[in-house]
Amino acid sequence: MTNNYNQRNEIALRILLLLSIINEPKTVDVIATFDLIITYGKYFQLSNSNLHGENPYYLAELTSRRILINNAIKFLVRNNFIQIYTTNNGFSYKINKKGISYVNKANSSYSKEYKMVVQNLKKYLKDYTDEQIVEKVSLMRRK
Repeated sequence: MTNNYNQRNEIALRILLLLSIINEPKTVDVIATFDLIITYGKYFQLSNSNLHGENPYYLAELTSRRILINNAIKFLVRNNFIQIYTTNNGFSYKINKKGISYVNKANSSYSKEYKMVVQNLKKYLKDYTDEQIVEKVSLMRRK
């Protein structure tokens, strides 16, 4: 049975949607953490429902999601949808004009809902650094 979620092209689209709204370079760890929060937005009080359904073990997905995100980022870089930046924290990624153009064509209900949850996350993030959010989710996983 194939998993409808977390295929490379879907993950690549989610990364582009996320980066188009956040609009600043982010590391793989931050993108993976934000993507988990967005797809399970109900558990973080960012949405009325989870884009990927109910899953009491959603936090266990973070490790494998990071690998999937990293592979999708390689695809996006190779196809010139995002740019790489070197920072003190390693590599960060930001959407470019080609990526924005692609996002502007994404009009599915899934894309619209994902963007809405990203907007809610962005409001929530104003009180935290990326590192604090990643740490908060990591601590949740250990409980």
